[in-house]
Amino acid sequence: MRQQLHETVSSLDHLNDSLADQVRERTQQLRTVVARLMQAQEEERRRVARDLHDETAQGLTALGVILDAVALDAMEDRDRALKGLRGVREEVRRLVAETRRLAYALRPSVLDDAGLVPALRWCAEAYLEPKGVHVTLDAPHPELRFPEPVEVALFRIGQEAMSNIAKHAQASHAWLSLESEGGWVMLTVRDDGVGFDASQMAGEDGPLQGRGLGLAGMKERVDLLGGRLHVSSLPGKGTTVTAYVPAGRWEEEKE
Repeated sequence: MRQQLHETVSSLDHLNDSLADQVRERTQQLRTVVARLMQAQEEERRRVARDLHDETAQGLTALGVILDAVALDAMEDRDRALKGLRGVREEVRRLVAETRRLAYALRPSVLDDAGLVPALRWCAEAYLEPKGVHVTLDAPHPELRFPEPVEVALFRIGQEAMSNIAKHAQASHAWLSLESEGGWVMLTVRDDGVGFDASQMAGEDGPLQGRGLGLAGMKERVDLLGGRLHVSSLPGKGTTVTAYVPAGRWEEEKE
């Protein structure tokens, strides 16, 4: 009896040690995720600050210079002053458009008001069409809404993928598709650009190790929702980003 009790206690001690190890491992994983998200947040803040400085602040400075010139012209040459005022009006319009773009990049109201598909369409118009990239969006049920965490995650993944296309892909065409089936939502963003060697993404912590905040941020978003992210690319063959998120589980938890 004593031997059996000793074995039971020993077994429980072993189980406790195993659980403690699992807790420590999960805690470290959580710290890593939080650290990466905070780093991504800081990178986003730096980008917004840089855009505000490069576009809005410099535009307002130029506007002040133009107004000073208009004030001088108003006393000497009425026609030149009116021409200067028209320039001021155009600069104000440009700054308003730029400010709206920055605000939409942070959190587009169309995502909350109309849903994921219109938000992705807006993103394509804002990021890709100005670069001459023709966009095809395939969404069989554009009116379909998903839980907020799902819509936000998929929008940010689509936004990052389209931003990468605009900056690096040198693509002429991009294809977006959004499908929902069997409690899962799948977003695919594909382009016909220059691509890259996806095999270089392999690492100890998964296929996106070492690829910077963009792709790593996508992976963190789907991981937090219990989903999967797949990135495939070859030099000269374009890139495909596919994100799978279990929308059904979030619906159940919400209920």
